[in-house]
Amino acid sequence: MSREFPPQYPIERVALFVDMSNLYYAARNINVRVDYERLKQFVARGRKLIRAFAYMGLDPDDTQAQGLVNFLKRYAGYKVVTKPLRRYDDGTVKANLDIELAIDMLTIADYVDTIVLV
Repeated sequence: MSREFPPQYPIERVALFVDMSNLYYAARNINVRVDYERLKQFVARGRKLIRAFAYMGLDPDDTQAQGLVNFLKRYAGYKVVTKPLRRYDDGTVKANLDIELAIDMLTIADYVDTIVLV
């Protein structure tokens, strides 16, 4: 019988889900900028990051937001899920991406050990 010492355990697999709107307002309230690449590194911390997702409402006329989407996809390695912003009569603006986020979490759940929601 062969024994390994110390015993070898598989590397834990993790997935990151970022609600961009909530993170944006939380960061703005404490006056910090989010480094999305460092966020992925922090979440992984010795684990294998299987996938990083970012969910954001998108105003098609907002070139700054479109630039962020492009950065997250091309350079930071996120799978970005967008939905057009909807303006309500009371003045609020929402995209309501909660269902998409929940479905993606359920879809990847069998392939990861840990899911982190930011």
